[in-house]
Amino acid sequence: MKIEEQATGRLQANKKGYGFVRGDKIDVYISPFAMNGAMHNDKVLVRLSKRKRRSGSVEGEVVKILERANPTVVGKLERKGRDFFLTPSDARIFYKIHIPPKFSLGASPGDMVVARIERWPNRRHGLVGRVTEVLGKRPQWV
Repeated sequence: MKIEEQATGRLQANKKGYGFVRGDKIDVYISPFAMNGAMHNDKVLVRLSKRKRRSGSVEGEVVKILERANPTVVGKLERKGRDFFLTPSDARIFYKIHIPPKFSLGASPGDMVVARIERWPNRRHGLVGRVTEVLGKRPQWV
């Protein structure tokens, strides 16, 4: 099979920061340094590398996000200094989401919340979100 220079597919991320883009004809390994702001289940365009991994799979880099899959994220709100951060419940979304105090909707550290993404990650900036719903405290047994 001839390897094309680009492919599209859904990114299946791993909690360790890497992932695979599953396309029609090919599976492409994406290192943590080649995600370029893509998140779990986003539809992406990847540029294929000439290198192959020891396993034989092709390596690639996300060059464009075609469709976002996670406009909202559920997670636990934490505080660091004056700022809030949301740690997503789904470990495959490995980015912490910055929640400016004015976007916290009165939630407290430790609350489980739903946040809408206001700014997507890129090489210079992380995710920024806005709390849209406070679900309450996380049960101790979870």
